[in-house]
Amino acid sequence: MTDPITHGWQVGRSIVLELQFVLFWGILSEQRRFSSAAVQRLIADIPAAWIKELTTLLGAESTNELPLDYMAWIAQTLFEDDYSAGTLPIRELTLAQGVELLAERLPAGERSVAGSLAERWQENGSHLIRSALRRAAYDATAPDWLDRRLRLGFRQMIPLLRNGEHHSRFWHWLDRFYYDRYREWRVSQTENMAAQEQQGIAALGGRSGSGVPRLDWLPPINALRHRANLAATVATGEWSLVFWAQPLELADSVTILPHQLVVAFGDPSESLARFVAFSENVAQRLKALSDPTRLFILRLIRRFSMDNTEMADVLEIARPTVSVHAKVLREAGLIHTKQIGRQAQHEIDAAAIRKLVDDLLVLLDLPEGE
Repeated sequence: MTDPITHGWQVGRSIVLELQFVLFWGILSEQRRFSSAAVQRLIADIPAAWIKELTTLLGAESTNELPLDYMAWIAQTLFEDDYSAGTLPIRELTLAQGVELLAERLPAGERSVAGSLAERWQENGSHLIRSALRRAAYDATAPDWLDRRLRLGFRQMIPLLRNGEHHSRFWHWLDRFYYDRYREWRVSQTENMAAQEQQGIAALGGRSGSGVPRLDWLPPINALRHRANLAATVATGEWSLVFWAQPLELADSVTILPHQLVVAFGDPSESLARFVAFSENVAQRLKALSDPTRLFILRLIRRFSMDNTEMADVLEIARPTVSVHAKVLREAGLIHTKQIGRQAQHEIDAAAIRKLVDDLLVLLDLPEGE
């Protein structure tokens, strides 16, 4: 086991954090479309049957809050670079042992001692992390939402603990994924990870140190640059900080643990460019819906299959004006038009409109049920 640093800062790696992001941000989340080309190649190589099996194991509520990182921190393996060393202590934990380890991390007056092991696991685990987030003044604007996500994550972890109903199947899945897919891909990213480490070492003046580290070398999108409260927390010198070198080219990821922050610092250019391009595409399609007349036209097409002349009469506008509105909707891919004699007949592309709504939810990172 590798004890987490208790003060100062360091440049380090974490195989568990890598796998958590690949599984729950890359495979199971639509946010993967903003990942780098290298990561998308990795994900594209995963058989559909594997993804279906993982989804079945984790259930419909699976989120990126499954606390593999918290589990590794509890087991003191979060900063292991080796797969076996990082994961074996986690998979050996029983629910009773997990509850005991969580209790050791909490002050006596804050431990929940009532209820079943599962209830104490969820209560103490979510309380421990929620307290850390509150001390770091992070995501304090939505405490109820945060509490639900944390409780859900710790609940989802129970079947994966030793003697849990999905323990064997989940860890078999992860072993197969790591050895058959991820390990070789990770080797291909060795130079990128080493370059990241050298960038951090050069900016900070070493691989580790005491005191408050410089933050001005991080990209503007990094949480330590644009979240003033989080940067102020670092400035107190009371929290240890790990600059996480990883092959996923993450630039804005931050993991908050009790008195410890883990921050990715990859080059954001590729993922940011993908996000901007996606945003512009969604904005162009939304612009087609930004006019109330066009929304009315869509309704008339949907309910009555009206042609341009009929819609012009209903709307009391000129027929050419209807044609212009229809052209905007057609160029946005929201309707199809065919000529019947001298009249243009339109049909709504329901799939395209639903995709626009779905893409907006992805853009805003609003998973189903939130």
